Amino acid sequence: MTTTFKTNPQLDEALTKTVIKLLTENADIEFISEVTGYNYETILKIKRNFNV
Repeated sequence: MTTTFKTNPQLDEALTKTVIKLLTENADIEFISEVTGYNYETILKIKRNFNV
């Protein structure tokens, strides 16, 4: 049995904005991961793409 998750663009946008805000406030990546549920690689990708 496989679980399928539907993507929610509004949620993705809100979480991305949260990651950017936390990165600009020098939050720890581990903390950001716990808050957003994003893994380390995703957070680094956001950091790189938005030059934070």
